[in-house]
Amino acid sequence: MTQPKDPKGFLVVLPGEIIEIPQDSDKSWLTLFYSLPKELAEKWKPAFDLPRCPYEVLRTDKYDSIVCDDMFKLLVWDCYSWSAWQFFQVKDRKGNYRDIPGDMKQYAGYFPLWRLSYNIIPYIRMKFEQHGLGFQNLYNIPQGVEVPWLTYQQFSNLIGNVTDMVIAEENWQPMIDAIWENRTVEDYETTSSTVYTHNTDLKKRLTAYAERYPDHCTMTDEDSETGYKAFEIEKGRLSFRLTAPYSEERRRAASDYAKKVTSFMQQGD
Repeated sequence: MTQPKDPKGFLVVLPGEIIEIPQDSDKSWLTLFYSLPKELAEKWKPAFDLPRCPYEVLRTDKYDSIVCDDMFKLLVWDCYSWSAWQFFQVKDRKGNYRDIPGDMKQYAGYFPLWRLSYNIIPYIRMKFEQHGLGFQNLYNIPQGVEVPWLTYQQFSNLIGNVTDMVIAEENWQPMIDAIWENRTVEDYETTSSTVYTHNTDLKKRLTAYAERYPDHCTMTDEDSETGYKAFEIEKGRLSFRLTAPYSEERRRAASDYAKKVTSFMQQGD
């Protein structure tokens, strides 16, 4: 996998000077932060102490205690990783592309697609630079003017478009296909169990449970032609009981009882 190419920093042209923000600096993640919606930024409350006007944030060290905090970078990385994951496309059992089934939390941290969702972030940041959402734009905002929050839908549309763009330009889809086709049980978190069933009653019960408790159970696959469904369910929420097969004696007794019941019902007709 290639890394984003030169320049090694983000260049900003201002009257009388040119500023370079190194790609590995703490402030290099500010462009991504200022594009987050409130719903995601609130996952780390100190982030709300950063003013929506980036003028002082960029030009002074007044807010470095927040920007240089590892939790700030973790907030940005986790939000963009989770968002990009929503737009990765994998093949279903029929070879049609679909979203990755289930929740990201159901997959192990070393699952290659999980790691790819983090590796794509520098590429997203570079796309922001190339399409008017980079540091030049932030530095051009006058003192006292605030950057408006994107709505959740606006952010989703933005990341969906950028993720698709990066995957197409870097030709990652064949790699994603190979990763998905060769996944193993170790690629799933052990906090959940997978249930595959054609049983009508069990499908109804699991579907109802998933609708009522989506944080604990998710339908991950379905084939309407064969009646197959698959569910990821949190361990501890699922139990099953094994029963011994009927003995020949018990089978005959059950058969005799059924015949008696049938005969009795016919007499009442």
